[in-house]
Amino acid sequence: MIRIFDLHCDTLSRCLDCGEGLYKNSGQLDGARICGEKVAWVQTFACFIESGCRGEAAYQRFLSMRRLFDETLYCDSEHFALYDPSAEVQPGLCTSLLSVEGGTAIGGDIGNIARMARMGVRFFSLVWNGDNELAHGIGGQKQGLTPFGKDCLRELVRTGIVPDISHLNDDGVEDVFTLTDAPVVATHSNLRTVCGHPRNLTDAQFQELVRRGGLCGINFYPLFVTGKKQDSYTYDALRRHLDRMLELGGEQTVALGSDFDGAPMPSCLNSAEKLVRLYGSVVKWYGESFADRLFYSNAASFMKHDLTTAEKGN
Repeated sequence: MIRIFDLHCDTLSRCLDCGEGLYKNSGQLDGARICGEKVAWVQTFACFIESGCRGEAAYQRFLSMRRLFDETLYCDSEHFALYDPSAEVQPGLCTSLLSVEGGTAIGGDIGNIARMARMGVRFFSLVWNGDNELAHGIGGQKQGLTPFGKDCLRELVRTGIVPDISHLNDDGVEDVFTLTDAPVVATHSNLRTVCGHPRNLTDAQFQELVRRGGLCGINFYPLFVTGKKQDSYTYDALRRHLDRMLELGGEQTVALGSDFDGAPMPSCLNSAEKLVRLYGSVVKWYGESFADRLFYSNAASFMKHDLTTAEKGN
């Protein structure tokens, strides 16, 4: 059995906008393709809010995606289940958890962070590519977190939601690292030394994730892998990022952060079930033990540790 834990997809927002469902849809990921008998799949579904969507409208959009998520779990328990870090994953089932991509999702109300924690949100990125009330993205101003964003970061840590630094600009990432010693993640980012796009992490940022026991989910979008928006690269292009991550001590840090349904994908990864083929290539490159780390156990171990920490009240 192959175990897969993907830290990021945009399938929820796509399905909401297209009027489709999570079990079967015309996008890059759905339950019909990933609920195989020989695959146990954990999927993080991001509630994506664009930077320009603000206030109550942004919070209501988050709630709409959360309702679609909850309805799927309730109505299709044969294929979907809520993720429980303490439970073993089962083949044929998409075990699911929620994240937020874009801090405008809270509608400007810091109290919504605690509400989201109670709703099961596990990861939270403060910003998308532009600027918002909390922070500045890689396409925004060269500034870090706003005073409100710093308060929100502290509230995330207090409520047990893991901060996600993907999409933050370098000043914002530095602020996160300065303001908290808590583990943080980059749910869908690659390395800038391999592909020079600013959405990717610097070596120093990645090493800080390693030091903190965080995660970095490798992103399949060609622009962040090879630097070209449309590029049918081969799996070897991903290997260059993995090689560098391992050189930087990231054996227990690397994970998957596909970005399915959030970006155009190469032909070798344009549908979620093709991850099984990538798994075979990783086994050939590095061996089965590391393949399991990358595809599942690093993320699963992080979530188990995060659950234990939350139960202790730290």
